[in-house]
Amino acid sequence: MAELRTYQTFPTSEAAYGLILLLEQHRIPFETVYSRPSFNAILGHDTTSHPQLEVKLNPGDFETVRQLEDAASLPEQSSLQPDYYLLKFTDDELFDVLTKADEWSSYDVTLARQLLRERGHDVSAGVMERLRRQRLHTLARPEKSHPGWIISGYLMALLGGLMAIFIGWHLYSHRKLLPDGSQRFGFTPTDRQHGRNILVLGCLAAVVWLGLGLYLGF
Repeated sequence: MAELRTYQTFPTSEAAYGLILLLEQHRIPFETVYSRPSFNAILGHDTTSHPQLEVKLNPGDFETVRQLEDAASLPEQSSLQPDYYLLKFTDDELFDVLTKADEWSSYDVTLARQLLRERGHDVSAGVMERLRRQRLHTLARPEKSHPGWIISGYLMALLGGLMAIFIGWHLYSHRKLLPDGSQRFGFTPTDRQHGRNILVLGCLAAVVWLGLGLYLGF
């Protein structure tokens, strides 16, 4: 069985109830895991104080579940509140919802598509597929690391700092999960090479400094 990967993350178990119920109804294998977002040494922020519920699926089921969510969330505009925020969106803003569908609920994506269709725009399956591929291409681009972190990584590596080992490992091995369930390396080949160098140098320096400490009796 393929490794389960995170399909969607929710702030609470209640927020995930609709998706979990849908998965159970269609007998789609899934797993829920409480997690804490890890510290990002490259971006320099920490969100570990907010545990989240991850719903994990077989990557091959991602598209099937997305279609089931779309079908289950077909909106009836007559039941919408007149001040529902999407009703005030411009055409460009609605297309942005479709383009970044992974950042919105299935209900909002379906409603945005319905509103655009009523406004005379082409939102056929072909258009949706192009938007999806465009989004995947954008998200698959490697992130730009901060030069200061690479320089700091080398300096800390020479001093045998454990943080250097973490920075090197993160630059070299970090992968990001795309909405279709695939994974891509998070940084450019050049940055990954720097990460590998920092990781190796940090490990060697740590061994050397540890050996010196034991030899000198520190």
